Amino acid sequence: MLTPVALIVALGAIYILIRLLALWLRARASGAPVPIARIVRMAMLRLNPRPVVDAFAIAATAGVDATLDDIENHAMMGGRLQRTVVACAAAKKADIELPFTMARAMDLTGRDPMEVAQDLIRAKRDGDREASAAVDENIVREMVGKQGEVSVAVAPPGLVVVNGQRVD
Repeated sequence: MLTPVALIVALGAIYILIRLLALWLRARASGAPVPIARIVRMAMLRLNPRPVVDAFAIAATAGVDATLDDIENHAMMGGRLQRTVVACAAAKKADIELPFTMARAMDLTGRDPMEVAQDLIRAKRDGDREASAAVDENIVREMVGKQGEVSVAVAPPGLVVVNGQRVD
């Protein structure tokens, strides 16, 4: 017979296992399978696996160029997963190039990628070339390294200058 403490620990472990398995099944059903070991690893790293798996499912179904590693790293850096992935998906649907690495760099430097995507879509719809140049691709590409690593500097808006251009 189990002691009350052992029973509570066993029930807690079963509850956690069921939640992780449910998340694993949900990922497989969405067409973006995530290994169960990866979900357990995220939980052990104290990273909530649900937003990561949800963002990966959105990215996979929308055809966004983001891997599970990219999304997990963005979550570990404190990025807003949902807004970043949905911005890339919306841009892709509107036939606008907004790579995940660029959206991630924008998000981590304080710029909302969803607003940028909306501005780009609006500019494309209206045929406005000046508004579509609101995101200077070269500035964002300077923030993104060769391996997709993001260099982030915290500074008040307007104080950062890249290649002679002020970044807000």
